[in-house]
Amino acid sequence: MALLNLIFSIGLYNTFLIFLTLIIVYTCRFYYKYFTRENPLPGPLPLPFVGNIMDRGFDEFVEYTERMQKKYGDIFEIYFGSQKFIMLSKYEYMQNMFDYSLNSKYMRRIPYFSGLDELDVAGKGIALNHNVNVWKFNRHFISRALFTPSFSKYSVIWTQNLIEEMMDYWKDGVDDDGNFTTNIVEWSHRFTTDSITHFTTGMRVHAIEAHYNELLLSRNKKPRKSINDLKDATKFFKSIKTLVIGLYFFILVPPFIRKYFPFLSNESKKHLQNRDWLFSKIDELIKSRRREIEYTPLNQPLRFDMLTSMLTAYTDRDICEVKYYDEEYTSRPLTDEEVRGNLWETFVAGIDTTANLFTFVVYFLDKYPNVLRKLRDELDLFFKKLGDRRLDLDCLSQLVYTEAIIKEIFRIYTPAPYTARNSTAKDIVAGLVWPEGTQYIINIHGINNNEVYWDEPEKFNPERWFNNKKSEKLMPHVVFGGGRRVCPGRKLSYIELKCMIALIYHKLDIELVVKDTPLKTKFVLIRAFPELNVRIKPRQNNI
Repeated sequence: MALLNLIFSIGLYNTFLIFLTLIIVYTCRFYYKYFTRENPLPGPLPLPFVGNIMDRGFDEFVEYTERMQKKYGDIFEIYFGSQKFIMLSKYEYMQNMFDYSLNSKYMRRIPYFSGLDELDVAGKGIALNHNVNVWKFNRHFISRALFTPSFSKYSVIWTQNLIEEMMDYWKDGVDDDGNFTTNIVEWSHRFTTDSITHFTTGMRVHAIEAHYNELLLSRNKKPRKSINDLKDATKFFKSIKTLVIGLYFFILVPPFIRKYFPFLSNESKKHLQNRDWLFSKIDELIKSRRREIEYTPLNQPLRFDMLTSMLTAYTDRDICEVKYYDEEYTSRPLTDEEVRGNLWETFVAGIDTTANLFTFVVYFLDKYPNVLRKLRDELDLFFKKLGDRRLDLDCLSQLVYTEAIIKEIFRIYTPAPYTARNSTAKDIVAGLVWPEGTQYIINIHGINNNEVYWDEPEKFNPERWFNNKKSEKLMPHVVFGGGRRVCPGRKLSYIELKCMIALIYHKLDIELVVKDTPLKTKFVLIRAFPELNVRIKPRQNNI
């Protein structure tokens, strides 16, 4: 409204001249900085305001960077708006960035973005935190919760229970032919939503149950009666997905455009309203848990989950078995705002990567029946030896071929094809001296499909993990980030995926409804199938 009043006060013609002058000045300044930039690298010519978006065309972003890597090599530059990014597709170029030292020059993933401040997430949590000291503080509390032996043990038990519940819904929903036809993408995300919220808070949002009732309604069937708040379950699930899009939006869209362009300003309001709703729900949960801890007698145990761990850290109610006392971290407890920042990031990170990786497992196993047969051979022998016992952390280590499948899909089609690093000091990368604040994108997909490191990288071959020592050493550093900024949930992701593959593929046959479904995904911070329809039925010849 203020902008419109200004336009009417000075007139349309004068407004046009002012805007034209500003555009010309900005364009001249943009190209002056571009042509005088330090260490000019090959890459497409950027345009003012939009960077290389026009060069990308209609390519999905991963396809675009593949094309750029083939054209310009393993190091090139691309622009998002006016921001330059150095794309690294060779492991040797980014080894320093995976340094585990606390004095590493690459403790930041991204610089400060005013958009993230507007979204009230800048300097919070760990994933997108530009403040290194705050990041260290938060990372300490998350790690001590995730890395305790009880957490891993408990995660296996809960994952198995949740998978069996989901398979019961599939069994209940079969048609007259004994098949359950559904979109596995939605189920995978609902499963990981229930899973990660329970791991972190000790409470479920019942996203799986809510989805099944929605599915029944869509098929003109009567939904199941429930004692749970399924309306809030679906809203919570969608709110987390919307927050991910909001992060992307507030990073990439300049503040002026977000504020004054009608459609985009409405989009900004929508994301801010979604943030307010989600954060209010998390705040309610934190306050409720604090009261629960306060009124639980000292002689009674507390819940074992990340939220309780963060709220009781270094108090007389501390639930972690292993204590790490360090004055830097224990000088004060976490505030509710800090706990909230850690929780919502854990929700986002814990849902998408595992859920999308499982959908890729479903796709590749349908396309490679010989791999499925070998997997089934391992699972049949494994469950025969297991007998009536439940899964546990120790027995999961016996699923070596299952793990090889997970590693190979992480390699050939990882859900997280990129990670980022922002330098805090001058450094040498690819033989060139770069100033502090240089922004890098580590092209995980490009490295994992680079023939320098892999024989026949385009080939889906789980057996490569049994005889390629160089690749075995390289893989953990690339897929989960490496260094101090390595993903803290990597162990939990493997636990969930092993349990899902073992329990589901031992008992069920899953096949694509459309056999020639292309491997076509979308990328918004994470790579995912928009939809993958499958037919699920009891496994034939199940021993």
